[in-house]
Amino acid sequence: MKKLTLIIAILFGALLGNAQSDIIYPAEGGNIIFNCKINEVKNGNNVYYTKDSISDVVVAIAVTKDGTYIDLSEYVKKMNASIEPPQTTNDSLYRAHDYEYYNRLYKQSSYIKGAGIFMTLVGICAIGISYTKDISEETSKGLLVGGEIGVAVGVPLIIIGSIRTANNRRAKEMTKHKATLSYGATNDGVGFAFNF
Repeated sequence: MKKLTLIIAILFGALLGNAQSDIIYPAEGGNIIFNCKINEVKNGNNVYYTKDSISDVVVAIAVTKDGTYIDLSEYVKKMNASIEPPQTTNDSLYRAHDYEYYNRLYKQSSYIKGAGIFMTLVGICAIGISYTKDISEETSKGLLVGGEIGVAVGVPLIIIGSIRTANNRRAKEMTKHKATLSYGATNDGVGFAFNF
């Protein structure tokens, strides 16, 4: 029983370490890179990272390192202030995908978080039931082991789902378009334009 508890603790630690991995938001048309290790950031937004034992470099607009969101676009703006005009909106940060894309990712990460909560609660209930005296010893051991596994899998899912939900919520907010009403002279007279 002690060996099983030790194995579960080791697996839980590995999953927890994986859940707190870094995230990279590429600058131009690339997919968000989850579960990677950021080694170094050079020249403002060149991110050197390792994922699945493969090292690579990508130009990024933002990263999440050790749970902290870092906007790299500010560094690039400062470096290129004399070359490029300043951006007036954050819409350009996520020009590769639209609101619906990040909304779908947000819902998926919410489901992962919900599944983690469900597995954790079921695991806790199984552990609690395993200590009752009305069941056999074998059933009690089975419920205890099953409950520990449920908690060991559920907690990392909660962490992963929470991180991804927060990141995708932030991406959704940055892709929202603000509605504007403007008017001006056209070939046919005065016209109104409603942009959304």
